[in-house]
Amino acid sequence: MKELPKKELPWVTILTVLCLFLYLPCLGNRDLWGSVEPEYAEVAREAVVDGHWIIPHYNGEVYTIKPPVYPWLIALVSIPVGDVTEFTARLPSALSALSMVLVVYLLGKELASQRVGLIAALILASSPQFYKSACMVRIDMPLALFTTSSLAAFYLGIVRTKNVYCLLGWFFAALATMIKGPLITAMMALIVFLYLYSRKALKLLATPMTLLGAFIFAATIAGWLLSAYQEGGYSYIEGLYSWLISYATNEFHPKSFYFYLPELLGLGPWALLIPVAIFTFYKNNAEELRLPCIWFLVMLLILSMITSKHSRYLLPLYPAAALLAAVPLDGYLAKSAPIWPGLKTFPLLLFAVVVGVEIALLESHCLPSPALSLALGAVCLFSAVYFALRAAQFRLIFGATLLILIAFGVSRYQFLLPRENERISEKALCQNIVKHMEPGAKWAMYGNLGPAYIFYTRTYPKNVYTEKELTEFLSSKERVYCLISEEKLRELKLPIIEVAKLKGPSEDNTVFILVSNQPIGG
Repeated sequence: MKELPKKELPWVTILTVLCLFLYLPCLGNRDLWGSVEPEYAEVAREAVVDGHWIIPHYNGEVYTIKPPVYPWLIALVSIPVGDVTEFTARLPSALSALSMVLVVYLLGKELASQRVGLIAALILASSPQFYKSACMVRIDMPLALFTTSSLAAFYLGIVRTKNVYCLLGWFFAALATMIKGPLITAMMALIVFLYLYSRKALKLLATPMTLLGAFIFAATIAGWLLSAYQEGGYSYIEGLYSWLISYATNEFHPKSFYFYLPELLGLGPWALLIPVAIFTFYKNNAEELRLPCIWFLVMLLILSMITSKHSRYLLPLYPAAALLAAVPLDGYLAKSAPIWPGLKTFPLLLFAVVVGVEIALLESHCLPSPALSLALGAVCLFSAVYFALRAAQFRLIFGATLLILIAFGVSRYQFLLPRENERISEKALCQNIVKHMEPGAKWAMYGNLGPAYIFYTRTYPKNVYTEKELTEFLSSKERVYCLISEEKLRELKLPIIEVAKLKGPSEDNTVFILVSNQPIGG
């Protein structure tokens, strides 16, 4: 296989266009779902609309759950439109994904070759879990970007002996800390330490530049903390500290130690190449695999030791996994036979697209006769792969695999997932709530107040949990409203005036009643 042209711009442009094609159409094509997406969007909205930049706010109150950098990113890209929308809320994730793909390309080029960098970038961009996170409001995506940028900068500073790169590494580490706390910083520090130790280069830490870098790290974080203290006093700092302690000690998503092993399949079929790369490094001490191997294993081990686990927590090690997979894959591609003529190649590539669409339909529960379709697809796919392997068509297999993953991602996130909007989204319900209340009216929700009710009503509702709290709220002399599920309303024995019956998302078929303490028009 011939070496790629050395010019950077064409490949950077191709990767950029590919990522924009993959991710941008997915950003505004559905509402904000669940608890995470509208929560971060609301914190950012209150920064844009109410000016709460230094100390983040949520539902009109100080927000001490996680540091503020991620809401800042959403708020900054939302300034041109004057408010936070679905598109602007997800845009930082997509831009972080794009930036990370480019950083991995440049890092792979520095570690091994331009071809390895390009392969690693394509692996990362097409990985299913990475694709999914790039199209959602996900704090872990910019966290992964700053982590990747920091480690890449440290590596460049070490191998090129340029201090400016190391200083950039300290700065990116500070930004990562200001996104989700100090645990990621500890992992990065351990990765750099073990990398230097394995190269017998720990003496590089004992330089004045290390002190200067630590100062930049501390000053970046302290600059925001001092501003927050000046505006909100010690109570905000104490609240943020309490969240960090709670996050470190409580079990929010308790899983077993081995939870992440099957979750690595979020990388797609590329995950199968990781053990090959680790074994190659162990056997041959391959220098190009040293950093990604240490990076991958350190993060996987530490994350596995923490009881709270989630598949998206693996995103900061995805770049390392892509670099690991790219090295042995590059070896196979170098041994590839000339690609078959078009009459053989085109049907295989077309079939790859069909397989990707079929998998997306299967995951979206839209595939008729799923068992039969899946069985036929699997037989045809494995047969095609078998004959291609026998003919040493590694480049063709690589291209077909990319097409399967891209066809899956485009079908799933650009076309199929938006169809679930009516079933899941609470936006229509929120718009109906606002329509039945006069502007500026106070209202509450009886039971769990989800973030979507705050974000989509553009109000600051109160949350009431007990009949006593509801009675006190409705005793107001001014007209107030409360949203109660029809089932819970039957259990209450209060003089309540029904304003409207509203239908929630079709997923749970809940019917809500909007009630008030005063007759409408009275």
